[in-house]
Amino acid sequence: MKCPNCGYIRKPDDLCPEWQCPSCQMAYNKIAQRNIYPDAARETIRSNLIITSNNQPSILKAIVIAVLVCCFLYIGYSIAINPSFLNNLAISTQDTREQIENKKVELQAYEDALQKIEADIANARANVGICPITGQPNQFNLTQDPRPELQSKIEKLRQEIRHLENKS
Repeated sequence: MKCPNCGYIRKPDDLCPEWQCPSCQMAYNKIAQRNIYPDAARETIRSNLIITSNNQPSILKAIVIAVLVCCFLYIGYSIAINPSFLNNLAISTQDTREQIENKKVELQAYEDALQKIEADIANARANVGICPITGQPNQFNLTQDPRPELQSKIEKLRQEIRHLENKS
């Protein structure tokens, strides 16, 4: 038998199965089908190429839409967590005055708490005592210092008060 693909003439001592060409390893019936319908195979390939080329713009559109959605979500989140932006929304001057007074009261409470904590720390340092064995002053260890957190809250409140006063 002669292979329609490569032209190899089959010999009786070939080890390949009867349905396969020993030279190109192609199945005879597949080669015959390809030769019977060459235009159909080409049309299938062309239609696949056309479908592939048509899918690329839709994939590109999906990527662009996804990027835009992510950008809008990021911008929305940034706006939502920014208290100064939320305070810039249409708020009456009476509301602004009330907010300033409330923030000033809160600021005074934080400042009083900070002064009390500093007085307590100074008192604790003064009353550390002396070690009865060595006669040396005992060490004062402060494991959790709340002052930096209070100072940052106080500074934030001062900025918000300044912003509200500039706005009104």
